[in-house]
Amino acid sequence: MWHSGKVTGLRARGDFSVDIEWAEGALQAARVVSGKAAALCKVRSSIQVAVTANGAPVDVWQENGVVIFETVVGGVYNIEASIPNIFGPSGR
Repeated sequence: MWHSGKVTGLRARGDFSVDIEWAEGALQAARVVSGKAAALCKVRSSIQVAVTANGAPVDVWQENGVVIFETVVGGVYNIEASIPNIFGPSGR
């Protein structure tokens, strides 16, 4: 496991491009860009996250540790931890 880092340009199922940045084992930010078709984006997360597009909140729902939101063609979505993890990556 890398303690801190970032990846860009990952391709995800459903025609999404994903960039992720983390520090001290915790999510700092993620960016999801929707491809050629509107689709539901599903992101597995063990923490609560907030999703925005163009600075505005995006409606999300969660099912079994998966955050789900609707996207539009070419939409850019920013994902951040909605509650900072004050205990670090172990959660304690």
